[in-house]
Amino acid sequence: MITAPLHRRPLTLPLIVFVCLAGTIVRSESTTTLVYEVDQASLNQPVEKVGVNVKDLVEAVNRRLGPAGSATLLPNGQIQIDLKGPLDGAELESAKMRAAATGSLEFRILASPLFASDMPIIRQAQSLAPKEKEVVVGEDVEARWVRYSTDTLGSTEDSMVTRAIGGNKETLILIDPLHVTGVYLRAARKTLDQRGTSAIELFLTKRGAKLLGKLTGGNAPNPAGSTRRLGLVLDDKLLAAPTIQATVSNAAVFGGLSKHEATSVMAILNEGVLPLPLREVEETQ
Repeated sequence: MITAPLHRRPLTLPLIVFVCLAGTIVRSESTTTLVYEVDQASLNQPVEKVGVNVKDLVEAVNRRLGPAGSATLLPNGQIQIDLKGPLDGAELESAKMRAAATGSLEFRILASPLFASDMPIIRQAQSLAPKEKEVVVGEDVEARWVRYSTDTLGSTEDSMVTRAIGGNKETLILIDPLHVTGVYLRAARKTLDQRGTSAIELFLTKRGAKLLGKLTGGNAPNPAGSTRRLGLVLDDKLLAAPTIQATVSNAAVFGGLSKHEATSVMAILNEGVLPLPLREVEETQ
């Protein structure tokens, strides 16, 4: 069982249309328009050589969005995404994640100052320059800095290793040889955690369940009662970090998410990884 712990300034252009239907006046919703392009900097070769049709990318985004919006391929190769609104700040950020997150999922143990065995890696990580993210020992990556939000994780930082880079906060995750990733994901669904807050429940394949069982079983509370945290990492951002109280295998619940985050994460994971990475270039609200 895992127990969860607790732009430019957008230009507002509301679209208002009144239509008379059987004596009823209907007001259309305002929309938010986002424009994305393929993030060439993230590719090792020109997009033309990747072997992915951009139309397939647009279709994948539309499946993720569902009734929340629509994606269209523009003549210049960019992708326009129209989101139904109005959306507040949190809803907009969640919608952006849903539309454009690549969808690379990892289950990782968080480095902790409460465990003496982590200290050599922690000291090496703390000596890295701000742009350096990986702790390399010999030829192996032993740990990596990833982004996180205090809005999501709350007051769990005492058991985490963190640093501030510009306006972002990062925490250190350990890179284990089991590599439990989204490859083993069977399905994701929204649920509630033990506190009644929004959560995401992930179901793994038989192989994935076995690996997650090894990962969590090998990181049970130590004799002093200190607990490890299992990180849910999506596109190098830590979304949740429940404590590990016992071995977890087939299904894992990650709480502490907002309702909109849970909806977006479910859509991203169920539709799978986008075939090409995206970069936002414009936003109009």
